[in-house]
Amino acid sequence: MDIDKPHGPEAPRRPAPELPETLDRESLQKALASQARILIAWGDREEARILLKEEEAICRELGLQDELRECLRAQAECDRPTRGPADSLTLVETQDDDSADMPSKEELQVELARQAQIAFEEWGDKDEALTLLQQQEEICREEELHAGLAQSLSMQADILAATGNLTGALELLKEQGTLCGQLTDKECRQKSLARRAEVLEKLGDLKGAVKALKEQEIICREIGDRKDLQRALGGQARIFRARRPNRALALLQEQEEICREEGLKEDLQQCLSEQALMYKRYGRPERALVLLLEQEVICREIGARESLQVCLRRQAVIRKAQGDPVAALTLFEQEEHLCKTLDLTRELAESLVNQAYVVSNDLHRPIEALPLLEEAFALASAEGHGKLLERITALRANISLAQEERATAPGVQE
Repeated sequence: MDIDKPHGPEAPRRPAPELPETLDRESLQKALASQARILIAWGDREEARILLKEEEAICRELGLQDELRECLRAQAECDRPTRGPADSLTLVETQDDDSADMPSKEELQVELARQAQIAFEEWGDKDEALTLLQQQEEICREEELHAGLAQSLSMQADILAATGNLTGALELLKEQGTLCGQLTDKECRQKSLARRAEVLEKLGDLKGAVKALKEQEIICREIGDRKDLQRALGGQARIFRARRPNRALALLQEQEEICREEGLKEDLQQCLSEQALMYKRYGRPERALVLLLEQEVICREIGARESLQVCLRRQAVIRKAQGDPVAALTLFEQEEHLCKTLDLTRELAESLVNQAYVVSNDLHRPIEALPLLEEAFALASAEGHGKLLERITALRANISLAQEERATAPGVQE
């Protein structure tokens, strides 16, 4: 099988994705590495070498030692003689010991993993990626390459989970976890436990998910991995939120502390959101609003626009309940703008309905609410959101009834 082409020898070359106009230096390094790998896979080594030289300069500038080693290795691969007239790598079952051009089995499984990552992340071709990973798995089992096997199982599990095969993903993650334990690779094991917990939670096995997250927490504390530790705490808190709120809040507060100390702004804003949800649910909307306001600042700073949309809506709901419909309406209008920017159709329709409700019921301007409802109705109809359509219809009816009552009410008498 030729792994350098996505769909066999007749498949057209896919254009490499263009780099965004503006990227921070670390993101640019990752993008350059990804682009170079695609070009190497296509056999365009000269262009790949140009990108890798630029990546190398960034790695040295930022002190990214692991990434620098990978970059230099990729450059060395570009400098090796080509292994065929058109392709950069051809898979074979056997090879001559004297053939210096052919990769070893260990190199081959590494390259299969790289190609699978490109197929999955860049091309979105899950089937091709899975085929490549299964070939990697076969080589690793034959050669007893346990680290490579663990990587292959993990990546296969991610693909199966993405396609909805959660049971299959769970089985692979269990084997990967066992392998990591045999390798005494605690970092590998804790990451495997995190993925396992996510799958178990989706399958409804909350007890199993908590058990996996707790074991992950213990390992992270032992090896000093605070980034994944705070995520393990947040995962447990999410599960405990409904049944053990005090325990959940304590976990979230420790997660918040770690995020602040480590400068993990993305995780911090999610943690603040979770805490705000709990404070609102248990009767402390003022505290929830303080947390949401801080979350909003962070989301705007880091560009987390989808989280910002949810944050604005939650603020609006609290403001309305506090008797400030003008502030609530302003927040809903900001949410509307974000939904249009992000093409969030259902959320946009819901925001329009919420605005209509505030305008009609709280600000007593029902005529202004009708265009909002018309737009929301068109969106909800196109997407087939039945419950939202029912809500729109009910609000329309209430507005019509109020207008009729107003029209038939007796006038002022002398």
